[in-house]
Amino acid sequence: MTIRMRIFFGAMVTLFGLLTTMAYADDNVGTVIMARGEVTALQPQQDVRVLKRRSPVYMQDTVTTGNNSKVQIRFNDDALLALNANSSLVVHQYQQQATRHDQPEVVMQLIEGGFRTLTGSLGKGTAAAYRVDTPVGSIGIRGTLYSALLDKGRLLLGVWQGTISITTDAGDFVLGHGADFHYASVGADGFTGLLEAPAELQDNTAEQPQSTPNSNQHNTSADANSNITNSDVPPPLDQQDSARLQAILKASVNSDTDPDANPDTPLIDDSSPDSRLTNTEYQAFLSSHRLGAVAMNGELRVGTVVQLDGEQPIFVAVNEAGQLDVVRFSGTSSKSDQPDNNLDVIWGVWDGSDSDIEVYSDRDSDEHSGYDGMALWLHGTPTLSSQLSSLSGSVHFAGNLGIGFNNLGQPLSVSGGQFDLDFNTGRVSNGSLSAGFGDTGADLWAISFDGSIQIDGNNSPLVNLDIMNGQHGDISINTGTSELGGILVGEQADAFLGGFELIDNSSNSATGAVLWQHASPN
Repeated sequence: MTIRMRIFFGAMVTLFGLLTTMAYADDNVGTVIMARGEVTALQPQQDVRVLKRRSPVYMQDTVTTGNNSKVQIRFNDDALLALNANSSLVVHQYQQQATRHDQPEVVMQLIEGGFRTLTGSLGKGTAAAYRVDTPVGSIGIRGTLYSALLDKGRLLLGVWQGTISITTDAGDFVLGHGADFHYASVGADGFTGLLEAPAELQDNTAEQPQSTPNSNQHNTSADANSNITNSDVPPPLDQQDSARLQAILKASVNSDTDPDANPDTPLIDDSSPDSRLTNTEYQAFLSSHRLGAVAMNGELRVGTVVQLDGEQPIFVAVNEAGQLDVVRFSGTSSKSDQPDNNLDVIWGVWDGSDSDIEVYSDRDSDEHSGYDGMALWLHGTPTLSSQLSSLSGSVHFAGNLGIGFNNLGQPLSVSGGQFDLDFNTGRVSNGSLSAGFGDTGADLWAISFDGSIQIDGNNSPLVNLDIMNGQHGDISINTGTSELGGILVGEQADAFLGGFELIDNSSNSATGAVLWQHASPN
């Protein structure tokens, strides 16, 4: 591997380590709004991460708080969750199930401690769509603001808005609107409905709804209520006044002040931490599942893609120095195409003039350089790492779909390529690419390559390729300055989306993208 490619791939490994959790390997499901004290997250088989304000939260994260610590999270469906001190919560599942309607959309596990949450759009269809498992029982919801706390072997529950169900060894019970109780204690002695919030929950309460006990239901626990005084409990709130109740919770998630004391204080701070991205673009960046590349001026930048409806893609991508650039285009692509309707892949060409193509290299700076030439862009959704881990054996990729141009501005008219991939070892072998430019394809380029899909011993959707040799007609290709790489796309690594920037020893160049799918070896 050349020094240039070693620097480039090293930067890509760094970016991939960030994006496997941010973008696709372990889906980004939310963002930390506030963190105080010792707050960490742990992914299986990964190092512990310290969570701070604006840190992303991913599926399979175990979020833990220490003494005198707390964290507040906004999930992608606008749910808000405040985790108490000395608590631990696992986010097993947090996304809409597109293919398995029999599976919950939200599955979390409270290991210790407690939380208060205002649920979002996910899980509002049926109680079965949302589940929080605890050592005592499982909680289901239907559009709810509620609290849960594990305390000395008991599960304490309070419902401030909506309804929850609790499934235990002693049976199934309902709390909240329309039920007999809004509060309960559940433990080894069974279910006990409570007239007022347990004292342990009071630090987490908003204003309380009224409970209407039924004499035919479980008795209220006098011991549980013995420490409650009227001065400790906020006055009842009309159950229909949900807007103000939500405002109170949202304000508490973002600050320690009551919104009534300062009504002009924004409830949610969506501001971008980097002036190169607007607030909307930054939120789209946090939730992006797309990787892509933009090739121009002999350089191939690879990174995350921000794609807003009806707008040109924005690339937050690694440059040759290993830094993150933001590359954007203010015009309209001269070409834009989805090369295969069955794959989530898009590519196109920008014809830059009057500095339409802007490259922002410095964080929190409006300074940028302009580019007036042609640029190729491509992006797609990579195969999940969890899917790759289930694949084995060897697969042959081949195809003739491509887009590109040479330094004379001639379009790519014919292309072909192939390689073998062994999922057991992650090794790429027998790779070749040919590309012809101009109306007849007379400007012919050809290379051979090998490579790997492994990072730190595990298969990844990032395909790192080394160009071993190549020719541009009679001129040798400079393997030290040329670049080739890509990603695996499709649920079962169905195709390879690649980009190349080839330069010969006479400084001629060829820029292109290819899409190769599973095929039978020749």
